[in-house]
Amino acid sequence: MFFISSTHDVWQSRTTFFFGLIAATLGLGNVWRTAGLAAEHGGGVFWIVYTLLMVLIAVPIVLSEAVVGRAASGGVANAVEVFAQRSGTPRRWGGLGLFAAASALLAAVSLLLTSGWVIAVGFDLAKGEFAAVSLLQVGNYFQALDANHDRTLGLSLSVLAGLIAVLMVGVKRGLGVFVWLVSLLVFALVFVLVYHSLLAGDVAAAGTYLFKTDANAVTWKTFLYALMQAMTTLCLGLGVVSTYATYASKEVPLGRVMLAICVFDVGFGVLAGVIAYPLIFAQDITPTGGLSLLFIALPKAYGNIVQGDLMGGLYYLMTLLVISGTVIALLQVVVTLIMQRTRLSRFVAAPLVGLCVAGLLWAIYEWIESQTGYSAWLAVALSDRLLSTILLPLVALGFALLVGWQANTVGLVRALDRESHTFIRLWMGLLKYLVPLASLILLSLGWLAYF
Repeated sequence: MFFISSTHDVWQSRTTFFFGLIAATLGLGNVWRTAGLAAEHGGGVFWIVYTLLMVLIAVPIVLSEAVVGRAASGGVANAVEVFAQRSGTPRRWGGLGLFAAASALLAAVSLLLTSGWVIAVGFDLAKGEFAAVSLLQVGNYFQALDANHDRTLGLSLSVLAGLIAVLMVGVKRGLGVFVWLVSLLVFALVFVLVYHSLLAGDVAAAGTYLFKTDANAVTWKTFLYALMQAMTTLCLGLGVVSTYATYASKEVPLGRVMLAICVFDVGFGVLAGVIAYPLIFAQDITPTGGLSLLFIALPKAYGNIVQGDLMGGLYYLMTLLVISGTVIALLQVVVTLIMQRTRLSRFVAAPLVGLCVAGLLWAIYEWIESQTGYSAWLAVALSDRLLSTILLPLVALGFALLVGWQANTVGLVRALDRESHTFIRLWMGLLKYLVPLASLILLSLGWLAYF
């Protein structure tokens, strides 16, 4: 019960692997950031550039992670070590997997901090507490919520406890069932919310804002933001794809799956904008993005629109499901690492990881209370910047160098035996040359996106 002899489980259904990646990669960034960035940096041009960068850079990186994941069971760190050993490179490449797992832990903590606000706002919105409110009142509400650490920490810990309980059940009956439920529920909620937004919102104004090409707004930052968003989506660099690939059947065509995930991700980013911005324009709210969109503008919009209490509650339920799908994948990366390194069973490793994450959440709130002028909002923003400008580009660069330049070509062809040789050659070319260049650009210039 306390120790194990193997960490390897397999999802028999290809659809479970696909839904697992869908649940993990839809991402909070698509909910609160992608559409806003597009609108502010060129509209239609941004969407085109972003989609191209997803295909040319993000897909090659996550495919390299999937290929590494097929090398061994036991999570991303073990998979990287085994892959490096089979490629005749030093075992110290295993540090790349540990770095990815550490990044996953940081991302999970940041998302859990946000989940507390999402539950609180969604619950209060469904109760009707935002009926006929002004932006000033919403701002005062969120300021009070951000200061109510007991409530937000308690809600974040409840999400964490639920996800850890799922992981304790196992990969097949726990994680596998969960990703099916999350994916199907998100699809259903998106359909309902888009329908409501098209009926109750200002579709014409939102369409112009989101998709009309503005030549004056197209600058070098358009390409920088598109690159950053492309390289921080799909759970790139966090070990999720490598970990999930260890559970996938050998019959899964990894290349086509990653392309399909890319299509779903871009589509969800578009639909998230279609849900939010018609409602905002209908209420004459200045369009915004990020935390301000999710916790200021949208509560005001839903609070002042027909069926807003119900639909607003469903919107924040969708957002919570999106967060949960990503967080459980990130926690699984860390749990699997602990299981592989310590030989502890899932019933022990998962609660240990849960306690560790709970301790980090508690420490963050304790630090915030000891300082003047700081909030959890700042902690989320700082972690987002650290991940997007340093940690994720470094891991992406590491996978590009390991798989693109160090790996045995014959082994790569075998791992992608269900893809054409033309596809493999194109993927290798992008991974060897374009991905390292993009990673270095983001490492050197990514910080300019915040100024």
